[in-house]
Amino acid sequence: YGAEEMQNLIVANDTLRALSWMTRGSYRMMNGDYEKALNDFQKAATIDTSNQMIKFNLALNHLSRADSVTARDILFTNISQAKGASAQGESRIFLAGILNKTGDSTQKETAKRYLQETVAMYQQALSVNRSSPTGYMWLGMALTELGEPDLALEYLQVADFMEMRPFYVGMINLWLGKAYHALEQNDKAREHFSKVLSVASADYHQREARTYLEQP
Repeated sequence: YGAEEMQNLIVANDTLRALSWMTRGSYRMMNGDYEKALNDFQKAATIDTSNQMIKFNLALNHLSRADSVTARDILFTNISQAKGASAQGESRIFLAGILNKTGDSTQKETAKRYLQETVAMYQQALSVNRSSPTGYMWLGMALTELGEPDLALEYLQVADFMEMRPFYVGMINLWLGKAYHALEQNDKAREHFSKVLSVASADYHQREARTYLEQP
């Protein structure tokens, strides 16, 4: 909440900088204020129409508000951008998640291809920089969504060991919970979902963790 308050001052003094609006939108999303966050992301997108990270955050906002159709369309647009553009791996993971939940067999095959591309991206990135906890996290997320939770756990556990920032600690533990859930190790899954609620993690991560914890 303090970060959002500080970002209010930055936006007030720099209304033409797209990243200032995107950053405030991200903090507002973390705090559970999805409508105000949407306005910030939309403002950022009008200032910088080519920024894929802004569009990724806009898609995440729509997904968090249960608008998977709009989120899917934005993510499709993102991954169609030139190779090397930002948010390519992240967009593929979340788009694959949508397609795996709502798509037909053809769309699920598309999701599989996107995830395989993402795994290759992050494996390459980690071969160059092995000190990036978010690299291990995104790779573990891609492998979980791809249906390889055993392998995913190896990367997510490394990320959990390396990461200290509460936002990412929450996100990593959410996906550790998903990986254990996929392996039907429900006690371990609940342990990690509970940890999401015990740290200063984002509202949307906490909401998803509660959904799993409320399952019988």
